[in-house]
Amino acid sequence: CSFSALQIFRHELNEKYCWYWRVEYVLFHVTHYESPVPNYSPTPEVHFHCNINFNTLLFMEE
Repeated sequence: CSFSALQIFRHELNEKYCWYWRVEYVLFHVTHYESPVPNYSPTPEVHFHCNINFNTLLFMEE
């Protein structure tokens, strides 16, 4: 994961940013979608255990 995150951070489209938030998603099986990748879903299923009601990137900057 660290290697992958580093490659994303060094991508030319991200050069102007000091911070970024990489959101992981859970892979789950979808029966109506035919994919060459097992258990791949075109729709990420992301759940947070609490409400995030502030700008996390601004918080890190401050």
